[in-house]
Amino acid sequence: MRKHTRTDSLLMIVRALLLFVPLMLCTPSRASAYADPGTGAFMYQAAYAAFLGGSFYLRKLLDRFWHKRKAAPKQSQLLGSR
Repeated sequence: MRKHTRTDSLLMIVRALLLFVPLMLCTPSRASAYADPGTGAFMYQAAYAAFLGGSFYLRKLLDRFWHKRKAAPKQSQLLGSR
């Protein structure tokens, strides 16, 4: 195994600073926020859609788990009995 040297530690700190400093300079110092009255309705709609979508996904997942799907018809049934 390779040991971490002092230069490796210094290099890691420099890389972290090169990532962190530009991100800090891009963020605003003060955020002024405004939410119009339609925002609350949109949040309710998003939560409702997520709940319904999740419930349909969960039902499909449980159907697969418990093998409650109908079996596919056999090839002989599709062609008719000969």
